[in-house]
Amino acid sequence: MIEELTLPRWDVSGYFPTLVSDEFAAAELELKSSISELEKSILELGGLNPDSPELIATFENALMLYNKAADHLRLISTYVRCFVNTDSNDDVALRKDSELDPFRVALQAIRTRWIGIIRETDLESLFAKSDLLSDHEFAFQKAKIVACHQMSEPEELLAGQLRTTGSQSWEKLYGSYTSILEGDVLVRGEQKHLPMSAIRALAYDPIEATREAAYCSELRIWESHRVPLTGALNAIKGEHISLSKRRDWNSPLDESLFNANIDREILGAMQEAIRDALPVWRKYLKAKAKRLAHANGLPWFSLFAPIGGQSKAEWSYKLGSDAIYEAFSEYDDDLVEFAKLAIEAKWVDAEPRSGKVDGAYCAGTINGESRILMNFKSSFSSVSTLAHELGHGYHNWLLKDRTAAQRQTPMTLAETASIFCETLLVRHGIRDKSDEDTLQILEASLMGNCQVIVDIHSRFLFETEVFDRRGSSELSADELCSVMKKAQLDSYGDGLDFDYLHPYMWAAKSHYYSGLQSFYNYPYTFGLLFGLGLFAVFESEPKGFAQRYKNLLSSTGMMDADGCAKEFGINIRSKDFWKASLGVLEQSVNHFVELSSIK
Repeated sequence: MIEELTLPRWDVSGYFPTLVSDEFAAAELELKSSISELEKSILELGGLNPDSPELIATFENALMLYNKAADHLRLISTYVRCFVNTDSNDDVALRKDSELDPFRVALQAIRTRWIGIIRETDLESLFAKSDLLSDHEFAFQKAKIVACHQMSEPEELLAGQLRTTGSQSWEKLYGSYTSILEGDVLVRGEQKHLPMSAIRALAYDPIEATREAAYCSELRIWESHRVPLTGALNAIKGEHISLSKRRDWNSPLDESLFNANIDREILGAMQEAIRDALPVWRKYLKAKAKRLAHANGLPWFSLFAPIGGQSKAEWSYKLGSDAIYEAFSEYDDDLVEFAKLAIEAKWVDAEPRSGKVDGAYCAGTINGESRILMNFKSSFSSVSTLAHELGHGYHNWLLKDRTAAQRQTPMTLAETASIFCETLLVRHGIRDKSDEDTLQILEASLMGNCQVIVDIHSRFLFETEVFDRRGSSELSADELCSVMKKAQLDSYGDGLDFDYLHPYMWAAKSHYYSGLQSFYNYPYTFGLLFGLGLFAVFESEPKGFAQRYKNLLSSTGMMDADGCAKEFGINIRSKDFWKASLGVLEQSVNHFVELSSIK
């Protein structure tokens, strides 16, 4: 297709000419120097008495040096991974990424030492005497709590060093290994040998036989490669459990909740509302199954199937970008200008190709810039993904005047702008459209939302049980498949055809293989429902909302989720809030069910 040949690749040449250029080498030396300066400052800070007149100035100096080093590492790391994630065979990039590990470990070791100092420091006294330090109050207060869960300095240093050869190495192996997996699949009567990303993309194919063939091929591939993936998953989860216990967390989930800036009460209210809403989503799945002539519920290979009909809407990358501009223009001109900047300046890598990782993400660099990775297909779903990632980029843009310590936004709050932008696109897309066009757009939106509500609920159930079992022994591939099928049945229920589940979703989802973060799932659901709650505020009180929202997005690293919600009069500890957000989606489900019955 011509579309595939014209999809953009991102441009990172503005940062450094190449990975082996003199400029990049100089940046590495500068990073080393920055970390060394920071280390000296922390050593000096540790030698001061609490009543020393030099304490304030030394704390301020350490903070400025930390922000400088963190920003520098962020730029270099993102630059290197732009190559790693688009070409798993780029040995230079892989080596450079590995060479950055000592810098990451060193910065973490310095932070560990600093946290130990913070634990014994009267922070309130510092905040009263320094505007710079008081502007970072939230980061310092969180660090004080971290100090209570921190091992001794030598243990934390050793843990950081071992992680680079432990969980993070397993994570890299997973990324590199799965990006080169290939297999045979029958596509429209022709046998093709395709990379895994292309096989998984066939889940969106309009022909049922092709989708089913791709599904069967995918399962065969995962099964034939399950040994290293099982080893990687067990190693990563085992490390999370060991470190969580040693740091005196009740569980990896409690540590995750702390990092997400929420607590069990908030998560419980959201999860209870989700469980109550699952029948609504099963109604959607049954309606789609009926539309596609599946008698026993929706088989997994049709979860992402187009529902057919005579939609005349086209969703090329160019037309999709224009639709995004139009949708964003109904909200705020600044958002439109940002989207145009990101797309026209080639911040987006949209072309699917062998060696490129699957999925989509947005990574910040410097000066508010980002780089967006996705694998674009000519569908509204991909346009929605682009709008979503541009929302992340806009969030980064609004954080450009914040320091590294002030930008530490948890996933729960990092998803708000992206969901908001997706919602703007969907609302714009269905306006004044024919029933069939509206149905297509609703389907693309609900398909994505079903993943965030229902599938992520299954991922949460899966990971919870894996952690419970991994505490006593490793899990075999068969056990992982069994746990996954049970989690899918508990979430999807009779909305799915029980004979066509996806037992190897634990192998397909990279989130389980994060070396730094467990439970890489519920924050997406939080972000979706919190974003919808904010959108409801916008619809009811549009005047002045855009500026209030900009202020909120620029402060997501400076308060917890509860505090952010209260800025807009939202109570996220109440099940009622989450029910209201889910109710917005239920309206879309009902609209879809009504339209899907029209032939």
